[in-house]
Amino acid sequence: MKKSVIMVSLLAFLALFAFSFAGCADGADGLNGKDGADGKDGANGAGFIWQGELESAPSNPEYMWAYYNKTDGCSYVWNGSGWDLLNGSSYASYDIEMLDLTKKDLHFCEVSGETVVTSTKTESFYFRDDILYNFIDDDFLKGLKDVYECDFTMTEVNKDTTRVVITNTTRNATATFDLARRSLSFSNYDAFFQSSDVYSDMTGTFPYLKRTSASNIAGQEIELSWASQNIHVGLYQDGDTYKLSLPNQFSEDILGCAYQYLYNGTYLYKISYLSQSILLKDYYEQCSTPGERSQTLADFTYNELCLNLDFNYGLKAIHGIESFPDFDTYFIAQGIKDKLKSTDPKIFTENLIDVVDFYFDDLHSGFNRNSCWAGKDEIKGTKTSKTYEKYKESLKRYGNARAASISGAGYDETTGISTNIPAYTLSSDGKTAIVRFDAFTSADFKDVETLTTARDFLLDNNHAKLNICVDADTEQTIVGIYDTISIIAAVNKLIQDYDAANPTAKIENVVLDLSKNGGGRFTAAAYVIAWMLGECTIDFTNPITGAKFSATYSIDADLDGSCGGEKDSVKDKNLFCLVSPCSFSCGNLTPAVLKESDRVTILGVTSGGGASSVHNASCADGGQFQISSKYVMSTSKNGSNYDMDQGVSPHYYINKPENFYTTETLAALVNSINSGKAALSSN
Repeated sequence: MKKSVIMVSLLAFLALFAFSFAGCADGADGLNGKDGADGKDGANGAGFIWQGELESAPSNPEYMWAYYNKTDGCSYVWNGSGWDLLNGSSYASYDIEMLDLTKKDLHFCEVSGETVVTSTKTESFYFRDDILYNFIDDDFLKGLKDVYECDFTMTEVNKDTTRVVITNTTRNATATFDLARRSLSFSNYDAFFQSSDVYSDMTGTFPYLKRTSASNIAGQEIELSWASQNIHVGLYQDGDTYKLSLPNQFSEDILGCAYQYLYNGTYLYKISYLSQSILLKDYYEQCSTPGERSQTLADFTYNELCLNLDFNYGLKAIHGIESFPDFDTYFIAQGIKDKLKSTDPKIFTENLIDVVDFYFDDLHSGFNRNSCWAGKDEIKGTKTSKTYEKYKESLKRYGNARAASISGAGYDETTGISTNIPAYTLSSDGKTAIVRFDAFTSADFKDVETLTTARDFLLDNNHAKLNICVDADTEQTIVGIYDTISIIAAVNKLIQDYDAANPTAKIENVVLDLSKNGGGRFTAAAYVIAWMLGECTIDFTNPITGAKFSATYSIDADLDGSCGGEKDSVKDKNLFCLVSPCSFSCGNLTPAVLKESDRVTILGVTSGGGASSVHNASCADGGQFQISSKYVMSTSKNGSNYDMDQGVSPHYYINKPENFYTTETLAALVNSINSGKAALSSN
């Protein structure tokens, strides 16, 4: 991706010249030059008269007028007779591509959950060779509006069009297709796809979670070029009308979409990225030519993969990839470009798996599903992820230790599933409550009444269901035995009821055990953090644009219909969080935020990291994978955001996994910490 920083303010230009003049003030050795004779006073200099950002040069210019030209990305000043270039990237001009597309009438299959609905009539779709195209038109804008709940407009398209500007009028942000430069630029990418005043609000509109404040610091305008990737975007003539047309995969990767369109040579499928096995039989079996990809499709799949990763992979800097100008160069350096361009889909898939598992090696990135050309049988990469192997070993260590320490608990090393793990345990002295769950899940209850039903389900029969919560990978009931928000609401009620029944001997300590928590839903993590602290503040950065954004939430934990009350939190207790190398993603975010608050003591071993939210992605040939996105979870201090990919170190180390899970041992440790008698390295 070619990223351009466009200077648009007068101060920026003055700073540029100030640095130049400062560099000439003294000799090269930093000493003043010899004194010379005084010269004749010259005329006073003139300053820039800034005219703003314009589509073209202003008419009737006056001396020292300056402006930024939005068409060519350069800035100019009027010298009295002509425009002098101030700054800007080199301007490359291309012919506008007039695309020759072929219309195909296909049966359209829409996958919804576990159901495939195939249209009885054929519908028309447009292709360039094997590549599906779509149009940026009124229907496209309607789709954007439905997804992002914003109003969008676009400039007129005709035979003379060289630039098309799409505007999110709700957020006053633009996306500009410059066909002459073969580039797409966003004035504010983070705002372009947001309907609210928060760049990345992942919590939804649930009655038990309330956003109380938010702030954004805008990033730079960003630009990507499709010219170097040999991706064809241009105009398509349909009778007397002209339409801006681009590959559908380009649209999915850059303009954002919750769906993927898969073409197998026979049918076109519209699926959610999370659709499961119901799709597979027809998708693979109806493939017209399995095992073959045209060179055109193979080349385009590679080019679009590079563009996608350039724009969407969020950990380039900390993984050393940012030192390469783009992913194409990176793949050349690794010696895998030709393999990723292979017409053999299995060779391509093997090497894509290596990219996400071995070269990225960040655990959030991974391969999800083969394309129809590669077939449904499992394909493995040629290299081994060191991080994943280490993570699996940690899961075994801590899973077996927990099963051995908790009566009736189990752990399956093959599946990694734990069973009969109590979500709530109270120490024998009644001072320490321990809360455990292995993933952040959220059933997205739309009303407090339904959540209350789920909570009470877990508390029935002396909270028997709460005491046998199972691993998140197993089947969940309709009310969510493993729903994190239901668990916290149930635990909150148990603690409140215990304190009310024992006013002189209340619970003093709450330990949140995330030692086997592999992450999950941001909504649930925000709920748990707010339960611990009274409110939850989450910070994000976008390393691609440089934007920073933050939001604060309060919750309804006692389910009285209001958020932020005294009984919605355990913030007045002594708070602890138990972590291990298995604590990943939101299982890493939560202790990071808790530690940054200076109100929670972290116990255990440094957590496993995982800073980015997950970006579900796909290839032009239909393969599906996921990567660490450009939305990086952070903690904020002194105005700076710090990612947490290196993990959270504990205040007190617990070196033996078996000492994580014995209730009385853990209770004794927190009591000794409270009394100031704990050693820096315990047990």
